[in-house]
Amino acid sequence: MRIRDWFAGQIAAGMAAHSGTAGVSFGPHDIAGRAYQVADALLKAREATNDE
Repeated sequence: MRIRDWFAGQIAAGMAAHSGTAGVSFGPHDIAGRAYQVADALLKAREATNDE
């Protein structure tokens, strides 16, 4: 498992846990796609931090 997959899994778990609260609802495909988008953003930020 790559760190990208681990990040996405953690994000997906959080999104699934909060889906349906505060008027926000995510379907499985929404969660999967968005989880990897956020994981990619985390990796990009991580690289920028390591470059400093």
